[in-house]
Amino acid sequence: MSGTPDRRRRTIHTALWVCTTNMQKFDGRSCPRHFFIPYDWLSASGHRVLMDVVGQSDVLAVRNEEVTIVRRGLRVEEKVEF
Repeated sequence: MSGTPDRRRRTIHTALWVCTTNMQKFDGRSCPRHFFIPYDWLSASGHRVLMDVVGQSDVLAVRNEEVTIVRRGLRVEEKVEF
């Protein structure tokens, strides 16, 4: 995952949470996390999961022949400390 329409950087945290960071305001101590990605979507199959932001806050994920849309996935956030 990369940038969002509002120029926040999207990443998948090592604990499998989708996180965003405004690089101009990033303090290196915390970031907002939005939703969890199930482990089986990223694991043993060896296939990549393609993800992108659709609109302002919906996330589209494609893996193999499966498609998931997380509606308003980037609107809910929890600030987590590193």
